[in-house]
Amino acid sequence: MAGGAFDAIDRDLRANEPGFAETRCLALKDAVTVYAQIFSANPVYGRDESKRAAFDWAQDLELSRVGANKDEKARLITAYLDYFGPVTASSLVPNLDIYQRDKAYCLERFSRSDE
Repeated sequence: MAGGAFDAIDRDLRANEPGFAETRCLALKDAVTVYAQIFSANPVYGRDESKRAAFDWAQDLELSRVGANKDEKARLITAYLDYFGPVTASSLVPNLDIYQRDKAYCLERFSRSDE
């Protein structure tokens, strides 16, 4: 986003504030889920559920919506979707820097344990 207002979680000065990382990861999860739904069911480019597979990792995040700042989360979902850009026939989203960094950060902190 313009002016550096949106950056990867690990580069954000608020990353250590209580609740910030969880709100940010929850926003990423919701944005990825919305994007994946549109991407896999896009009538313009064809419906293909297999396109969703690259985004399935978001469902492995274990986050609580209770402590999330709703206004901040809504703003962040919009910021992520703007950053992802329009849904096209092939998605470059998995190659975007902030997407990769935030995905790694959120999975490391909030991934469901299989144990």
